[in-house]
Amino acid sequence: LTLILTLILTLILILILILTLILTLTLILILILILTLILTLILTLILTLILILILTLILTLILTLILILILILTLILTLILTLALILTLILTLILTLILTLILILILILTLILTLIL
Repeated sequence: LTLILTLILTLILILILILTLILTLTLILILILILTLILTLILTLILTLILILILTLILTLILTLILILILILTLILTLILTLALILTLILTLILTLILTLILILILILTLILTLIL
């Protein structure tokens, strides 16, 4: 009887040992899963931050290109306006010269007519 009882007790102890091994293994697996979840969360946060930085760099590049284009367009417009001003000044000078010549001719003709009359 004592032999049978010791056998039964050893079997029960072996079963308890196997169950504790299984439990510790599952606990280790659960810990590994939790750690992998935390690592994936950290990695996704880092990747999203990198993506946000890349997007902001691209947007700043696009905005600087737009500003450079606006500066070039304003330079072209100022050049066109200065050329137009210079041309209008030259045209007004030519027109005033022509008008003064016409006035001088009218004065000479009136002098000649007054001398004839």
